[in-house]
Amino acid sequence: MPEWVKIVVSSVAGMIAGIVAEPLKQHLLLKLKRRRIRKALTKELWYVHNLCLDLLDTAKGSPRIAKKTTMIFTFNNLRMKAFEHFYQYEKEAIFQIDDSESLVSTFEGLDDMRETFVSGKETFGRAVCFFALAAQQELEKRGYHLRRFPTGPEAEEAIDVINKVENSLGPG
Repeated sequence: MPEWVKIVVSSVAGMIAGIVAEPLKQHLLLKLKRRRIRKALTKELWYVHNLCLDLLDTAKGSPRIAKKTTMIFTFNNLRMKAFEHFYQYEKEAIFQIDDSESLVSTFEGLDDMRETFVSGKETFGRAVCFFALAAQQELEKRGYHLRRFPTGPEAEEAIDVINKVENSLGPG
């Protein structure tokens, strides 16, 4: 077989392989990116949920030991860093995650509630309850089993316990 035929055959085969491989590569990279984002956002929701349960446990267990400044500082400075990063730089990938609208809405709601609390328009107890239940709902929707934050009358009791600690310790 002449040399030029070998060159043409190998060039055509390489071109076909490249044409087929590139879309597959892009699909796999996007799939990995979505998985990484979903994992990071789920981890962040776990953190929020556990933080709220810890705040409730602290308030219930030992109101005299509970430090208002520590509790409120932790909550005021709670930032959903993974969500903020991915929403700013990887928005396209976020919206390709299953049920992305619900996930984005939850994170935006959490940020709105934090701002409402920081501005003094909502009590600490209600803000913590909102955070815990919003995170819990998203995690349960994704099939996770977790220690549940109180709901119904128990939620009102939890809110009162947290607010009593906040009020009993005075400013700062």
